[in-house]
Amino acid sequence: MNKSLIVCLMILGSITTVFSQTNPGLKFASTIIQLGSINEDSLPKSGNFAFSNTGTADFKINNVEVNSELSVAKFTSTLVAPNGKGFVTISVKKGMRKGKFTETIKVLSGKGNQYCNLLTISGAITPREKKYSEYFEYTVGNLSFFHKIHDLKSIKSSQTKTDSILVFNKGKKAIGFWFENYPLYLTCQAIPDTLGPGKTGSLVVHYDGSLKNDFGPVIDSLIIQTDDALDPQKLILLKANITEDFSKMKSSKVKIFPRITLTSYNYNFGLVEKGQEYNYTFNFNNSGTRELFIHKAYCESPWFSASYPEKTKANKPGVITVSLKVPILAKGKFSQKMLIISNDSENPVVELLLTGEIK
Repeated sequence: MNKSLIVCLMILGSITTVFSQTNPGLKFASTIIQLGSINEDSLPKSGNFAFSNTGTADFKINNVEVNSELSVAKFTSTLVAPNGKGFVTISVKKGMRKGKFTETIKVLSGKGNQYCNLLTISGAITPREKKYSEYFEYTVGNLSFFHKIHDLKSIKSSQTKTDSILVFNKGKKAIGFWFENYPLYLTCQAIPDTLGPGKTGSLVVHYDGSLKNDFGPVIDSLIIQTDDALDPQKLILLKANITEDFSKMKSSKVKIFPRITLTSYNYNFGLVEKGQEYNYTFNFNNSGTRELFIHKAYCESPWFSASYPEKTKANKPGVITVSLKVPILAKGKFSQKMLIISNDSENPVVELLLTGEIK
């Protein structure tokens, strides 16, 4: 090996060894502080590391290094004589991530920071207890709701479902409610109809699945009129899944119901270009003995749509054509499910998996 290279490596190793040494005269009472459980409202929280100079020469702490979630509250930065004492105070900042933490602190001293003593501070940040009003995360004017979207979950096509939406008046004046221009399948009532300041009330929603004339995932806008001076009109979205009611069907009739069978249930569009449209046809057959009704093809992504026959006679084939319109700004891989919802009592929802990648 080249002699110059050997010398360089020896020097580098020597420098590394010197920097990693601890200051022999710097003696901490403890190099570990456990702060225990800390409520986030109690932050910032400090830990104090006391030290003494057990050596025979003066030394000085040049710097204390910590990560971004800690701060160096203060430390003894003057010369410490033999038998002298000092401290390093570390503070856990407000906004420290919740949960357990263990952080390392570097105490640098000596000429050119040749000494590095390591300290450890640990604990666990627990979330503060929320005020009652803070559980209402969506606010319009002086009226707060738990969420902007209220999930009614599953509603049968023959069912009227009743559910309540809690509301909280965070203002200083009473708020009155009224409701107008709702569709036939949806009604709403406020209890009480005038809600006092700092009080909780309910919006009782009645949703008639038999009048909705739709199937599968649906979203409706619930517009609430109030006399709230700050913002009188409130908007809540109602989410539901309308399913066909097969519960009254006699077991003897199950055998004569339609059956939708597809030749494939997934398609990979491969590499597609931005701004272009692509189509793929899924072939199916009604293997049942009654007419098949496809109620809906639903996909969460607006990129996809489908065309299909609403009715297919028994033992007859049909096609579902899925269209993909690739947005100009889209990129990367995609994977979406399209739901085919029909009157097949055994399999009322068929999933099609649509995948691909945008160039």
